[in-house]
Parts: sequence; structure tokens; C-alpha cells
Amino acid sequence: ETVKEEVFDDWGKQVSIGKTYTAEITQMGKKSAVIEVHVEYENTTVIYTLSFNDDMMLQGLFMK
Repeated sequence: ETVKEEVFDDWGKQVSIGKTYTAEITQMGKKSAVIEVHVEYENTTVIYTLSFNDDMMLQGLFMK
């Protein structure tokens, strides 16, 4: 919740989870799984992008 408040102060309640995209990316010989999820809240829409390494450990989280 704290991170959400720092990005935008009044998201409202979550309304829906929209389209989800997945991809596998290879950079410098290392593979990553990338997931993009569109989430609609009462007052805004956020696109979450998560990336995972070969061991499926979170290596990146981006919000736009």
C-alpha cells in the first residue's frame, strides 16, 4: 500500500484485471520471463510489468 500511495494518492478499489501478456526474453545469453498485466482501479489504470529469472525469482517490477 505504501508504494501505491507514493505513486498515486487515490487509486480507489480494484475494478478488474484486464489483458495479460507473457514473453520470454534472452539478453546476453540469459533468459527471463516477462509478464505484463493491465489492472483497472476506480480512479486509474496501472500496467504492471514483472520479470523473472531462470529460477523464477522476481528480478524486476515496474508500474506505469
